[in-house]
Amino acid sequence: MKVSWWASGLSLIVVGAGIAAGCGGGSPLALTPDIEAPLRSTGPTGITARIDYDPATGEVGVTNMEEGGTRAAFGGSAVKVTQAVVSEIAGQTSNVRVLELTIDNRSGIFLNEPRLLLQTALNRAVAKTLAGTGANGSTDGAASAAQVGQPLGVWQDTDGTIFVTQANSGAVRRIKNGVVTTISSGFSRPIGIVGETNGDFIYVADQSAHRILRLRKDGVQGAVIAGNTAGDVDGAGASARFNNPIGLTMDNTGALYVADFSNNKLKRITNPSTAPVVTTVGTVTAPYGVAYRAYEGKPTVAVTSHTTGNVILYDIFGNTTRTIRTLTPNITGIAALEGRIVVAGQTANNLTIMRLPQGANPFRDTSWTTELVLGSTAGFGNGAFPQFNGPLLLGSGEADELLVADTNNHRLRNVELGSLLPGNSGQAVSITNPDFRLPREVAGYRLGPFQPNTFRTLRVFFSIPFPAAMSFYVTVDSSTDGQIPLDSSSNAASDNVVVRLIAGDPERTGYADGQGASALIDISSTFSSADCFPNGELIFKTGNRIRLARKSGEVVTILNPRGNASAISGNGQVTAPPTSGIIATDSNDVFFILGSTAIYRVSRGFGDRYRAENWSFTRIAGDSGSGDVLGDGTIARFANLYSGYWDANAGALIVADGSNSKIKRVTFIGGDPNTPANWEASEIAGSTPGFADGSSPLFNIPIDVKPAPNGGYYVLDYDNQRIRLVTPSGFTTTIAGTGVNSQTDGNPGTLALPLWADVDSSGILYFVEQNQLSLRTYRPGGLSTVLKWTPGTPAEGVGSQFKANFPTFPQLAVDPTSGDVWLVGSSALYLVQRIVR
Repeated sequence: MKVSWWASGLSLIVVGAGIAAGCGGGSPLALTPDIEAPLRSTGPTGITARIDYDPATGEVGVTNMEEGGTRAAFGGSAVKVTQAVVSEIAGQTSNVRVLELTIDNRSGIFLNEPRLLLQTALNRAVAKTLAGTGANGSTDGAASAAQVGQPLGVWQDTDGTIFVTQANSGAVRRIKNGVVTTISSGFSRPIGIVGETNGDFIYVADQSAHRILRLRKDGVQGAVIAGNTAGDVDGAGASARFNNPIGLTMDNTGALYVADFSNNKLKRITNPSTAPVVTTVGTVTAPYGVAYRAYEGKPTVAVTSHTTGNVILYDIFGNTTRTIRTLTPNITGIAALEGRIVVAGQTANNLTIMRLPQGANPFRDTSWTTELVLGSTAGFGNGAFPQFNGPLLLGSGEADELLVADTNNHRLRNVELGSLLPGNSGQAVSITNPDFRLPREVAGYRLGPFQPNTFRTLRVFFSIPFPAAMSFYVTVDSSTDGQIPLDSSSNAASDNVVVRLIAGDPERTGYADGQGASALIDISSTFSSADCFPNGELIFKTGNRIRLARKSGEVVTILNPRGNASAISGNGQVTAPPTSGIIATDSNDVFFILGSTAIYRVSRGFGDRYRAENWSFTRIAGDSGSGDVLGDGTIARFANLYSGYWDANAGALIVADGSNSKIKRVTFIGGDPNTPANWEASEIAGSTPGFADGSSPLFNIPIDVKPAPNGGYYVLDYDNQRIRLVTPSGFTTTIAGTGVNSQTDGNPGTLALPLWADVDSSGILYFVEQNQLSLRTYRPGGLSTVLKWTPGTPAEGVGSQFKANFPTFPQLAVDPTSGDVWLVGSSALYLVQRIVR
């Protein structure tokens, strides 16, 4: 028997995140606590370890994902993979092997239902920004600060210098040694660009001027080498004509190839630096991007057909064309890399990466397999799961890095693709003995009850189609459902919970949608409550956008993705109402927004709930004037509505009318729910600002109200620094707090400016406080602190290890089904989950 093994002491951690990609042409997968639910997105948010295995050498290696800069939910003291051994099986073919993993529970925590999820991966990709800030401008300087508005095309020289064309200012820019300079500007629409690797010139397709330009790389001089007015004429440069030339590439002889878009032709320009001559070499409908490469020794020009979605290869020697793939129309740029072709989708906002196995015929469509698709919805995000916005032309850089003119993001990007595996098959590794399977070819194993300071050995049987290097991505997690346990006896941060970083980049803020770290969050200046749908999705506000987050790590904007000014009604694609509070309902397709003086109903019509155009909102109460008026929605007035909840049994909103110091009920009385006259505002309790219990209670900025037992209401009384219990008749008692601004647990305990709250299915009230680093609860018997954290670079893990940065007004929401608690930090979303029942 042949055995390969790797062993280590304390090295690997549980439930983190790493770079994982699909196998055999599949997509990357989100390995998350809710993975067995239907998935829309495929970004990983929980990778424990990566095991690398090379069948050719027998070497096995394990990478500690935390040291690699990825996330680890249990910190540095948790479940470890302490040994990995790969063996061939006696009596079986050499393609059948067993991976033996030793998993050690050193967390000190009993894991009731742990499971191990295993995925193989044959590729990786990571996107970065090379230049541009996202502003549509044209400024020189350091690449990190220079503006590269509407980049259209890109080419990289052998010394690493990058040349970019951009629509803003009609400029040609140069990026050298991290500095952006403008070498020429004022062109009509410079787009396609390529250069001489051993010469002094670059060539530019000036689309709207219907010409091809030659410029010195230093920008000192330039000339028109072919075309000048719209037409379709072959011949010597001065007489040749193009009609919207776009893509431009150069073969190994120095000849240029032009995508002559409106003439539906691929044209060649020989001797471009001396005596250019233009010749039509192929007919292609709406050619857009072009790229040259020799595949399997065959000189080839790859072409995209914009309107048909066809990816076409032109055989230079054979003078023939062949369609190798049909993608969604509106494809644009194309890059020809070693063994790969990459195509940009302008409206699909993605990059499709296709692979050609060694020895395969490049002109046969069945030779090409889709290796990976990066991006989907329009947005901006770097990392392993990037987003793009209307990408146009592509280029290739050093070590076959992919260069992307990310036009509507106003950035030049690069994507580092993993090196190609040897062999001649794109087939994935086949795992043959899992306990269960999950989407995207993930094999799952049940580890059984796992006591602290014990270990498990797991044998994974797999077969490989060819001796190529591969990686296994391992995730270990444990059951997390049920309410969060209290730790009131010690008043210490609870190590019975784990805090996971679900989405956001702790080092950056913004509003880009995406998966995991590619989604950007910014609530630094946001004052609003959040809420949770019955399906566990968080709905929250960042800036003037309303967004959804899933436990898989996906964040999408469903109201106002463009960041426009607020409106009182409209479609979610265009705008959103002014927001200081969000209230979910018992339906996943309806929620309410509280503005300072008005209430809005938001509902989804037909179509995908994750697309903004399928949501609309209407004002149902309040006339945008501050006041204190009861009655139907057309005349009702409020003053600083902060938060509340939906009472499904009563068909009413219960809201905290802060500056009026009242708790109010806004009831639906029948008819069209989008009609203000069909809603009625009435009082529950409160009058003038102050403090008093009893049948005539006084509140001082009641900021939130949540359901209490027996039909009552919990009120978080902000300036009184108390929690109040209001009966259905309005009789009020103080149940926590003394009015002293501090944090002590017990009965009555003290509070420090209580903010937002939520209630789980067992009736426990969770709440956060202004500028405080804790999650606290109230239940009969007093206050308890269930989680404390310290500021700093986020560190996920059991409660005592949690670090994060939170704004003055943190947001929270409780998943009504599982009891998980969402926390919205300054630039990231966290999920507090139970790990012990």
